[in-house]
Amino acid sequence: MTDAPVDIAQYLSTVYLTLPTPISIVRLSGGEVNYVYRVSFDKPIAEFAGAHSVVVKISLGTLASIPEVKFGIERQMIEARAMSFLTPTSTGLSLPLSFLNPYPHVVTPSLYHYSSQNNIIIMQDMGSHPDLQQFLLDSTTTNHDACTLGELLGNYLSHFHTFTKDNISKLRPYFTNNAARTLLKDIFYSDITSVISLSTLPASQITQLAEKARLFGIQGTLDQSSFTEVIKMGDLWPNAILTPQSRQELIILDWEFCDVGNPAIEVGYFITFLYLIANFPSSEKGTIEGMNNASIFMKKFLQTYIEKFVPKNAKAFWEDMQVMIGIDILIESGKGRWCSIEPCMCEGECLLVEEEGNKKRKICVKKIVEVGIELLEGRKGVLEKVLCMDINIMN
Repeated sequence: MTDAPVDIAQYLSTVYLTLPTPISIVRLSGGEVNYVYRVSFDKPIAEFAGAHSVVVKISLGTLASIPEVKFGIERQMIEARAMSFLTPTSTGLSLPLSFLNPYPHVVTPSLYHYSSQNNIIIMQDMGSHPDLQQFLLDSTTTNHDACTLGELLGNYLSHFHTFTKDNISKLRPYFTNNAARTLLKDIFYSDITSVISLSTLPASQITQLAEKARLFGIQGTLDQSSFTEVIKMGDLWPNAILTPQSRQELIILDWEFCDVGNPAIEVGYFITFLYLIANFPSSEKGTIEGMNNASIFMKKFLQTYIEKFVPKNAKAFWEDMQVMIGIDILIESGKGRWCSIEPCMCEGECLLVEEEGNKKRKICVKKIVEVGIELLEGRKGVLEKVLCMDINIMN
């Protein structure tokens, strides 16, 4: 029935003795980290809050999409704890406190079952909805829709970071995610050399920037004496956020990278994708309206967030955010997902990468790489230009 590494139907029957036989078990697309399946039934299931389906996540200690890349299995315990911490209807795991969410239109899935022995999570099926990028680029999405949801997410994330900052000593033992840190250090932060090598920078400067990114990945900040610790979602990007048809609600999925860390990294990572959607969504996906929606969402999200979250050192927060955006822009520029919707107008030689997908055409990412390098270098004024806002504390 599936290519699952375990017999899902049999496993469910051992956990829930009266459960009927599933009518379908389908692997969900986009499962880069785990093996993820939707299990459907022909009637409502009381154990799953009356739903007709449930999601099963199976982890093998590697990336599901790249099995040769290890990702420590302990991160699944962190994800299970995160769901239990965030959602009151989850199966209770032993935690010192729960998150009190005052924004009911931002939801996270309930945890129904977790087995550390079998490395399996059974969780609420949140349904099939457009992700945030699809929502922003949809021709029917209005500026008002984008502004409303940007404000909603800014409120939620600032409250989540504030709540966990205020309780970090209680939460740190439960959410320190060494598996995620190791993977990000080895795969993410060490991955910019090949991209910046395409530029005309001298070799010494390329080495210097690559080392800056590597150290930032190890330390999680430019200055360890001045950054704030919170619980991070850890992988906050548009594909992890679903937007139901009502356009008044957000669903945040996939908490396996949840960790204790720097909120500037969380915000900067998320802002990177909004900036790229707003400026380089590719010729086939991008429209002026969609790019404008992404820009509106980004500004409203960030304005709302910074009005309510108070970091330990505001200047250090913005400086860390700038470096994080620079690193992630450089990494993304090499993936062939982003390019200008305008014809290339480069002066001199282009920076070409192979476009993602089946067409295998070459696309120019010179403008994107230049922005990433300027951010990583820490040049003044560049972050304000990217964010389209004044940051007086950076001057």
